[in-house]
Amino acid sequence: MSILSIEIFKKHNLTIKNYFWRFIQIFIKQGTSFIIFYLSSYFLSPSDFGKYSYLMTIIFLLASFCDFGISVSVNKQVVEIEDGSKEELNNLIFNSLLTVFFFSTVISSVFIFSWKYFFPNFFDYKFLIVSLIYIIPFSSILDGIYRGLKKFKLLSIVVILSSILSLLFLYPLIKYFDITGSILSQVILYLLISILLFVFVGRLNYKFNFFYIKKILNYAIIVGIGSVAYFFYSRIDVFFLGKFNYFDQISYFEIINKINSIILLPIYIFAQVISPYITKHSYNKNYDLLIKKFKNFLLYSIILAFLLTLFMALIINPVVSMFFAKYYSEEFFSIFYILIFVLFISILNGIFPQGFMASTGDYDLVSKLLFIFGIINVLLDYIFIKQFGAIGIAYSSIIVVSLSNLLMIFMYYFRLVKKYEKEKLQKNNINS
Repeated sequence: MSILSIEIFKKHNLTIKNYFWRFIQIFIKQGTSFIIFYLSSYFLSPSDFGKYSYLMTIIFLLASFCDFGISVSVNKQVVEIEDGSKEELNNLIFNSLLTVFFFSTVISSVFIFSWKYFFPNFFDYKFLIVSLIYIIPFSSILDGIYRGLKKFKLLSIVVILSSILSLLFLYPLIKYFDITGSILSQVILYLLISILLFVFVGRLNYKFNFFYIKKILNYAIIVGIGSVAYFFYSRIDVFFLGKFNYFDQISYFEIINKINSIILLPIYIFAQVISPYITKHSYNKNYDLLIKKFKNFLLYSIILAFLLTLFMALIINPVVSMFFAKYYSEEFFSIFYILIFVLFISILNGIFPQGFMASTGDYDLVSKLLFIFGIINVLLDYIFIKQFGAIGIAYSSIIVVSLSNLLMIFMYYFRLVKKYEKEKLQKNNINS
């Protein structure tokens, strides 16, 4: 057994090491974000915590418009250009950063001029939100670059250092400055990460190149539509809850989502780690191998989804009682036991969108389904919240998440099979 383990490690040595560093990096970053989240939930009232969550939802929506899939696209482009000249690579990196800066400027300008019409009650936080509109997408692009270069260790070290420095400010900021302190804590964290990643990225080729911008945007548009659609698919719920003044209930949904995100975190990390290798297999048209890997990962995902969902059902009561006592209520658990089915489906399809579909150039499938079910989610949210109140949002989530994820898995599998059969036919024609 030990000999077999050694052989497995040797065979997957680089993947295991990269996964380790990627896990450490995201664990530390998400851990710091969770500390901000937890301190906010502890020091703020349920209503103020709901308002803070509402504002952070606005921020991440606007940030997704600024990134608009560029971080995923540049990761793919860096992998494909990695063996090219250093100057070519540095020029690609510069133009990707320039592109996201342009989008951030446009979005923040629109946001500033329209703020008083859409969010007049939150005027005090306007400039903090604008700063995050620039910083979050900038850090995402740099993260995508480092992943494409497979510099997982350096990326991890930068995030660890940034997180340690930001922890010095979190407690006093959140305790004494309420919602402002919570948002400012996010600004400090993302700013430190962005500065350090930019410093270590190396010497750039500061030359405008429309060819690279066009190349980045061609794929980014597909991913970007999916990213924005994903917001309507998964985060628009907070807007409806806020619109109907369910700020206490926003805090319930956010705590449940945060707990679920911790469970899903290792899966998403693994998807990002295997992404460059899946890209290589796709680029070399090894579709038979991709189909085999897809089937294996699907089986593992089914088993993992069952075990983790059962584990969550058993521990949720003591976890909430111990760490979120002020939110412990019958309404909280009513929402949780509905959303646990959403967790199961999310684990089942956790690895495939980023790990496979984005890597094989099939992210348009994700974008299309998220766009369609994003619209469905908006309609169901509106209908169900008026019919059932806040818990109607949970009913909408079950329907939308289950149908969309199962369709995504089946449709992607048949795409792979179709690609394999087409490539096989072409090889047979050449040989004959």
